Amino acid sequence: MDSVKYCGQYFSLLTSAESLKSIDLDTDTIRRSKLLCELYSEDDGIFVENNVNTGPCVFVRKATFEPQTPAACMSCNGWETCDPESNETPCGIIECQKLMLPFGNLRGNLRTVGSRVKFSCNGNYIEVENMVYTTCEENGRWSYVPRCITASCSDATPYYSMENVAFGKPVTLSTTHVNYLTQPHEGSLMVDGNIDQNILSCAHTLNEDLNDIITLDLGQSYTIYALRIYNRLEDCCVDWLSDVKISIGDSLDDMQLHVYHMGPVGTICSFVTVQPCTGRYIEITRNENVNPLVICELQVYGEIIAHQVYSGIIAPYND
Repeated sequence: MDSVKYCGQYFSLLTSAESLKSIDLDTDTIRRSKLLCELYSEDDGIFVENNVNTGPCVFVRKATFEPQTPAACMSCNGWETCDPESNETPCGIIECQKLMLPFGNLRGNLRTVGSRVKFSCNGNYIEVENMVYTTCEENGRWSYVPRCITASCSDATPYYSMENVAFGKPVTLSTTHVNYLTQPHEGSLMVDGNIDQNILSCAHTLNEDLNDIITLDLGQSYTIYALRIYNRLEDCCVDWLSDVKISIGDSLDDMQLHVYHMGPVGTICSFVTVQPCTGRYIEITRNENVNPLVICELQVYGEIIAHQVYSGIIAPYND
């Protein structure tokens, strides 16, 4: 661990590995002249990892190095590197794109082939596939691109002044319950603006399907910032609405999960989405549940994206 290569320059290590344990990780890429091992940590206070192939790994940042540019490497530009001992022609290094993880944390500052990054999501969010690691592959792509999604109710007050783009839009239920008054609890009841949480004003599926689905068609694509769900209030049935999953997309064949609330959502629950979140369709499902899927009102706060659709023709959107 005598030196590293960074932007075609050599840097000598100024700080011992032991003292680096307490240094915060800088996002700048550090490229060592020796074989690299993955840079990640199991704990925020521990920055040294042992690898059976390469020995100890240490978190480093650019501030711990000083430039030392050998004459043979003066012709290196950008991310090119060269060997000052053999004076070989500079060559490009394959790198994966810099990872971004809104509402999450990344552990690892290398993007060269074989580098591994560990990631996690903040308290009110979960990783969409429950993954933990990703590796930069030989094709210059990450083996997995992490994404944090909303996992709990939150304060969506800043978005309530926006248009409720769900109002009056078509809603399809996988099955429809008919009550004792022979009134069907159709999907339109959950987008009619009535926030009365009595069963008579709620969309309600049958209890014959373990995988009920409610689908809302917004008519065109919107940027969706927040959703608010009004649940049925009767004591018998509040907990029916649990383990809720909300997927959003421009095609029913290509929906992306944006919310996964584990456990009962309560009487009223608002979700603030992680951006970017755009789509025409919204699907609400649950984990397998023997109880009907009941929603009294769904409000969706968003705005039209950079185009509007007129008669199937995409035209620029102007204020």
